[in-house]
Order: sequence, then C-alpha cells, then structure tokens
Amino acid sequence: MTLVDVTFYLEHRVAQAIATKRSHYKPLCEALRRQGHTVLEDTVVVICVRGSIPTSTLETLKLLGLNQEPAETLLRRTHISACEHMRRMCHTHRAVESVMMGPQGIVTRLHRRNPR
Repeated sequence: MTLVDVTFYLEHRVAQAIATKRSHYKPLCEALRRQGHTVLEDTVVVICVRGSIPTSTLETLKLLGLNQEPAETLLRRTHISACEHMRRMCHTHRAVESVMMGPQGIVTRLHRRNPR
C-alpha cells in the first residue's frame, strides 16, 4: 500500500512540506502496519501555490510508476489549475484589501467605474 498526498505549498518550502506531510501520516502508517498491511513510505507530491512544479514532483510520479509523457501531461494540467487558484487568491486578497483600506486605498481607486 502506498499513501499519496498531493499538497500545495510555497516554492521555498518544498522540503518542509514533504517533512510535514510525512510526520502527519506517520501514525496512520504505523497503525496500518500493526494491522498487518504492507505500507511503503508515504509519497508526497508537491505543487507550488504560484503555479510552479518542482522537478522532484516529476521524479516522484515516475517512482509511482507513471510513464514520462502521461506524468508531464498531468503536471501541465496541474500547473494550469495552480495558476487559476493563485489568480483567485489574488483577486480575493485585493477585494478584501479594498474593503479594509476604504476610499484611500490604491486598489479602491483602480476599481472605480468612473475614474477622475
């Protein structure tokens, strides 16, 4: 049995993401082993929140048995999804910022319908 976790993290925290997820799943892996299951090391697939895909992610997918071409296709689609997620996060952040800053905020001035 192989546990696979696909996680979104910041680009500069890929190693931390993998370590955090592995420590998170350690009790589950131990419980499964006690029940007699053969559990290989859990696999963490990291996608960065700004849309980048670490090279380790492709290697991880190949270790799981995916061929190069399908793995690259999957990562391309995931990249598009991650970029869309980042766009929504930025849009939400700007909307909250405009409400919190009020009329003096730079974002509020940019979003006026009738600029003066």
